[in-house]
Amino acid sequence: MSPAVTSVHVFDFDLTLVRAPPRHHGESVLTTEEIASIGKDWYKSPLSLNYKLKLVPLPALALLKSILGSTNQMGVVLTARHEHLRDELLSVLKKFGVNPDLAVLKPNNLHKDLSNYDPVSQISIRAAENAAYKIAAIESLIQSPNVNTLKIYEDDDAILNAMYTWAATISERRPNLTIEIIDAKLLNKPFSVMQYLKNLDCVPTDNSHSESILRELQQLSNAKAVVPFGSSALHRRGDIDVCLVIEDNESHRDAVLRVADALRKHGVPDVYESGSSRCPLLKVHWLDSMHPPVDLDIVFVHANAYAKFTPGSTKISVQSTDPNERSLMGLEMLHHIQSHVASSPISMDVFARVIDTVLLVLKAKYVHGTHYNGLPSFKISALIASYITGLIAAAPLKDVVSDFFNYAASISQVEWEDKWLDGVYVSPHLLACAQQALLDAKNATQDSSFPSSGTLSRLTQGREPSSQTIISLHVVYAEQESWKLKQQFNWKFAKSLRNLYQAHRIEVDPMPEAPQMERTFGLLGDVTTTINFFTEFAAVITSESKGLIAVDVVGTTDVAEESIEIAPDLTNDGVLSKFPRTKHLLPSKSISRDDLVLDPTDAAVFVNTEITIQEKVDGANLGLFLTNDFKVVAQNRSHFCNSETAPQFKGLDIWIQMHQFELIDLLSPPGRYVLYGEWLFAQHSIAYSKLPSYFLAFDIFDRSNQTFLSVKTVQTRLEVTSIHMVPTLFTGVYKDLSQFRSLLETKSKYYDGPVEGIVIRKESSDVLMERAKLVRDDFIQNIDDHWAKKGTVKNKLQFL
Repeated sequence: MSPAVTSVHVFDFDLTLVRAPPRHHGESVLTTEEIASIGKDWYKSPLSLNYKLKLVPLPALALLKSILGSTNQMGVVLTARHEHLRDELLSVLKKFGVNPDLAVLKPNNLHKDLSNYDPVSQISIRAAENAAYKIAAIESLIQSPNVNTLKIYEDDDAILNAMYTWAATISERRPNLTIEIIDAKLLNKPFSVMQYLKNLDCVPTDNSHSESILRELQQLSNAKAVVPFGSSALHRRGDIDVCLVIEDNESHRDAVLRVADALRKHGVPDVYESGSSRCPLLKVHWLDSMHPPVDLDIVFVHANAYAKFTPGSTKISVQSTDPNERSLMGLEMLHHIQSHVASSPISMDVFARVIDTVLLVLKAKYVHGTHYNGLPSFKISALIASYITGLIAAAPLKDVVSDFFNYAASISQVEWEDKWLDGVYVSPHLLACAQQALLDAKNATQDSSFPSSGTLSRLTQGREPSSQTIISLHVVYAEQESWKLKQQFNWKFAKSLRNLYQAHRIEVDPMPEAPQMERTFGLLGDVTTTINFFTEFAAVITSESKGLIAVDVVGTTDVAEESIEIAPDLTNDGVLSKFPRTKHLLPSKSISRDDLVLDPTDAAVFVNTEITIQEKVDGANLGLFLTNDFKVVAQNRSHFCNSETAPQFKGLDIWIQMHQFELIDLLSPPGRYVLYGEWLFAQHSIAYSKLPSYFLAFDIFDRSNQTFLSVKTVQTRLEVTSIHMVPTLFTGVYKDLSQFRSLLETKSKYYDGPVEGIVIRKESSDVLMERAKLVRDDFIQNIDDHWAKKGTVKNKLQFL
C-alpha cells in the first residue's frame, strides 16, 4: 500500500457490486457439457461468472469506480469467493470498467468442510467463518498509521453484525480511525435505464473538477482560449476533448512540445505527444489526490483561424491536411450535434444517456473505439443526433433507447460506410459484428419486460468469438512511463491492424483479454501470415521505444486454454512452463499496485516451521529445457529467447553451448524438467561486480508431477555440474514475520552492497511447498530510470 493512502474503501462482491444469477438461471445459458462440469457448489465454479450469464451491476459499483485512481484513496474488493476464481472475477469487473486497486479472495485452506453439519448449521458456521476471514483481511489493510478512514460495503446480515462488533473494539485501539459500515442492500434501487447507467458511473453529477482542470490548463498553456468539445460538452462522463487557441506565429507541433513541457514542470508527468503532421495532438493523464484521473485529448488552432471559424457555415473537408481545419472539425461536429438536439423534442441529458447506452452495447461486444478500429464515439453521437430530430414529441428515456435500436438495426452496410462512417476506417468484420449487436439490442429492448435488470444485462453481454484460433499480446511497459508508453502502443497497434488488412486483407476478432494480456483476438485469416505480422510488429515497437515496450506474441489453440502458452509454428516441444509470479510476504513501500501480496493467513505458514531463504538477484528470468531431439531451448517468461532476442541476452547461446552436455544430463528425459535461473548479462538496477557466471540457477520444475524440487535436491543435482546456484542465506525457523526483514540487510555475494531481496521457501525433503519474496524498499524507490533507457551495460564476472 502506498504511504499516500489515507482512506481505504472495502467492497464485497456478490450482491454488493454485482448480482450474479443463481444456479438454475445460470445453467439456462450453458451447454450440457458445461453444466456437467460445475460440481456441487455453483459459486465455486468459474462458470458462475461466465460472460454468457446475466451479470447485473449494482449501485456500489459506481462508488468503487469513483475513487479508483485517486492517490489518497484505495478501492479494495474483498470477497468470500475462492482464490481460484480470481481471473474470472476480475474479468467481470473489467467488463464493467472497474480495475480495483486490490482484490482479496478467500484462500482454499480457510474453507472448512461442513458436509457433516445440517443445512441450518452450515449457513451460520460459514457466515462466521467468512466474517472472521474478512475482518482479518481488513485489519491487515489498515495497519498503516496513515490510514484514517475506513468504509466497508457489505450485504450479508451476519457478516455486518460481526463487523459492527469488531468496529467497536478497534475504535478503542485506533481512536483516530473513522469507520463507516454500509449495508449495501440499502443502496439498491428499482431498475431503469437511468439507474443502470448510474450503477456503471456513466452519469456525471458535478462538472466542477473538469472546469477546474480546464482553468489550470489555460493558465499553464498560456492559451488565448480553451474550448472543450466531445463527451464533456455533451453532458457525458469521459475524456475531455479540448481545443487550445494559440498564437499564429507558433507551429502546431511546437505548441504540443511547449505545453507538454509546461505540464511536466507543473507535476503532470503523464503526457504523450501524439497525432500526425495533419493534426498534432497532446494526450494528458491528469491525476488528483481526491478524484479519479482524467484523460485529456488536446488539439491546437491558430487564433486567426479560430476567429474566422463560424460553426455551421465553415466548410471543412474530412480529407483536409490543414492542422487548423483538422482541429476545428471537433468544434464543427459539436455544433452540428447541439443544433440537432436543440431542434428535437429531446433534452441534452436524455440524448447523452442514449449515447451512453448505445456505447455500452458496442463496448460489451468489442466493436467500439480505435483500439481495434471499431465504431468511433463521435460518429455514433452524430447518428443519434440525426435520429432524434425525426421524433415528434418528448418520450421517456427507455422509449427513446428502444426506438433508436429499432432504427439502427435497419441501417445497411452500404449506408453505414457511405453516410455514417464517411472518412473513417472501421474494420469490415467489426462493422458486421456491430450490426448484429444493434439487432440483438433491438430484440432485447422490444421485450415487454424492458427495462428490467435481466433485459438491461442482456444489452451488455459479450458475444461469441468468431474464431477458435486465438493469439494474445503480452506487453510490459517500463514502470516510470507506463501510461505514456501505453498510449504509444495503442496508437501503433490500431495502425498495424489497418496495415494488416490493407496488405493481406486479414482481420482479427477482438475478445476479452486473457489474464495478464494486453490484447486477445481471434484470427480470421491465414494463421502463419498473421502471427508473422504481429511478431514483426512486436520487434518494431520494441525497437522504436528503445526497449521500454516489450511485446510477446502468445498463441493458444483454444479459448479455454488460457494457461498454456505456445510459441507459433512449433510442435509440442514448444509448450512453455511459465515461471509463476511470486507473491510478496509482507506489505512494503516498494510494492506497486500490480504486485501480489500474501494474505496474512497465508504469510503465517512461513513462521514456526523449517524454511530456506535464498538471495534474490536482479536480472532476467530464464528457463532451460530439452526438446525431443535433445536441443537445449531457452525461454524468458512466456516467449523463447536467444542471443539475438534482445541485447540483454547477449552471450546466452555461447553459455548454452559451453554447458550443453551438462544440461542434457540434468534435464533428461526431454520435456520433463525445466531449469530456472536469472540471466545477469545486463545491469538492471544493481551493478554486479563479482558474478561467477551470467546464469545463476534457483529452481528445477518437474513437469511430470507439476512440482518444483527442493533447494537441497537442486543443489545435489548441480554439484556434479559447473552451473552456479544462488546462495542460501538461512535455513531454520523464524517465530515472527518481522524477523524476515533483518535479512534484507545481508551483504550480497555478488557486489559491495545489500541484497536486492530474499526468496523464502517452505519445503519438504524433496519438493517446494510454498514460496514468497521480500524486496528492499529502496531497491525500487531508488530506480531513477528504467534500466533499458541507459543502454546495455554489462555486469562484471569474477572468477575464483
